Amino acid sequence: MWKNVGFWAGLASVVGCTVASYAIDFEGSKWSPEAIRLVGVTGWMAIWWVTETVHLAVTGLIPLVAFPLLGIADAKTVSPAYADRFILLLMGGFFVALCLERWELHKRIALQVM
Repeated sequence: MWKNVGFWAGLASVVGCTVASYAIDFEGSKWSPEAIRLVGVTGWMAIWWVTETVHLAVTGLIPLVAFPLLGIADAKTVSPAYADRFILLLMGGFFVALCLERWELHKRIALQVM
């Protein structure tokens, strides 16, 4: 139940802030329309993270897609944060660990050592 509520509440957050960013006149305001849309995306991610509506990895990739679509930042600005060499090194290590676990190679190595 909470996953359904979280799903729709997260989407309502980003849609509401996006509509507000286009409907409100920001002349003389300290907030820009991009900042309001950023608040919506942050709320979306926070709600999905807390309610675990989708896998956390999917929630972490939301800015990569949402920022260019909503005009918050372009893809060339957002994507380097996801393509850092240390992030890719960690991802490669996790993939190797998942493969070892999937094929139970860790048990085979332990038995050979014993």
